[in-house]
Amino acid sequence: RVAIAPNCSVFLSFDALSPFTCPEIKFFGSENQLSSFKKTFARNYDLWDNSIYPRNNLENLLEISLPSPSTYKMQDLSADCAICYGFRGEDEKETPDKVCENRFCSKPYHKSCLLTWLQGLSDSRTSFGTVFGTCPYCSFDISVKY
Repeated sequence: RVAIAPNCSVFLSFDALSPFTCPEIKFFGSENQLSSFKKTFARNYDLWDNSIYPRNNLENLLEISLPSPSTYKMQDLSADCAICYGFRGEDEKETPDKVCENRFCSKPYHKSCLLTWLQGLSDSRTSFGTVFGTCPYCSFDISVKY
């Protein structure tokens, strides 16, 4: 998993037999923040060059310089769940993939942590397999399917 901006990251799955080929990429973060990254990536996907390092390819495809310790504080790039403060969930497979859509908050959450949090709120509501409530940090509307 690689941070591309505060509260935005990409998960890269490489083929062990061809590590320089374009990996499977999954974006994590607020859709508001990710939409431009996704469009840029889609537009530049064919520019992946198997002869250069994946980091350089990712920067070229996203048209950015990846964050580094000299440009960002580590806490600004954290992908840990804002409820349990861990990256891996209880089953050791779940990663924080639900994000507050408030662009000033954008805290990441494990779906299971957010579900537990929302179910504990007196004013949360459930409809068609989805629990609706408010973000623990900014009180912006947030929901999670179960």
